[in-house]
Amino acid sequence: MLQAVVDTNVLVSALLSDGPSRKILRLAASKELLLVSSPELMKELEKVLKRDFEYSEAMVQNVVDSLTTTLAFVEPSFKLEVIKKDPTDNKLLECAKATHADYLLSYDKHLSEIREYENTKITTPDSLLRKLGKR
Repeated sequence: MLQAVVDTNVLVSALLSDGPSRKILRLAASKELLLVSSPELMKELEKVLKRDFEYSEAMVQNVVDSLTTTLAFVEPSFKLEVIKKDPTDNKLLECAKATHADYLLSYDKHLSEIREYENTKITTPDSLLRKLGKR
């Protein structure tokens, strides 16, 4: 089964619209794709939902509970310093390296500029859906 680390921006997109990001979550829910995150990335998601979208604590908890049943979690035991322009993006590369993920799904330009890191292809949900013939 393909493994993909999922960026917070993809999860937010999946929550807000019925587009490629939500299709990716549906593939994970039906066990056609293994989506990976970390506790640190989930804390980032909680922060973004509260700050930028005014989600209440209860709404955030519902989202987190739902995602916990869909995503696999990893806690990398190392830190990387690959992306200098936005060092917080390194958490995603850490997850990808720790799990040997096939893909890292993101809309972030700093990540997309890299294109690949240690055999993990960095792409958007739409691009992965096209590669899988699921678009």
